[in-house]
Amino acid sequence: MVLKMKNTSLYSIISYANDSRELQTYFYQLSSDMKDLHNKGIFITDFQPSNIHYNDGGFSFLAEKVDDDKKSEVLLSNIYDCALLMLKTYAYKNGIGDIVNKISKDTISNIFPEIQHVFLEEDGGYFKQIFETGDTIYYHDYINKYDQLLGEGKGEHKNFVKATSVGSMLTEKDSINKAAFISVPAVFIMAGILIIIMILIYALFIIKY
Repeated sequence: MVLKMKNTSLYSIISYANDSRELQTYFYQLSSDMKDLHNKGIFITDFQPSNIHYNDGGFSFLAEKVDDDKKSEVLLSNIYDCALLMLKTYAYKNGIGDIVNKISKDTISNIFPEIQHVFLEEDGGYFKQIFETGDTIYYHDYINKYDQLLGEGKGEHKNFVKATSVGSMLTEKDSINKAAFISVPAVFIMAGILIIIMILIYALFIIKY
């Protein structure tokens, strides 16, 4: 889905998106824009989907500068709230909305086993890092590192490419290439076998008559 609307709230975007890969795309862009904001010393004051808007190729936030002694605390809170929003969105979109209201900072460790089937494998690893170890890694940075590890032969490689006006979309480039390398030789092999069979049938026909 390509959103052409301007000043669209994240709440509306989430409402329209249904595919997990599509949702992952939006959260990747959201994380990247949030990091850019943090690098300017500005932090999100109220992390609600209705307060976050998409406009002109990126997300804008209800945010403000904070005192230096509070930056690490607010940084952790922003990243944590973003991950929590992702988790609740995946749960709701996969038909377990009744559990969404039970998901909170206090209950996440207990409820995680019940909802781990609703999100993508790489996202599960990210959630564990955030909620179990308290890491402050941004989602898009985590995905980029995950992608690099897979690119070193540790799994099926996926690449982010610019694909929509909202952000980046995952494409399974290597799997597509592998399919092409497999299918092309297969066609020639099958054609060769058919030619050999036809020659044998023709030869037997001549010998017989």
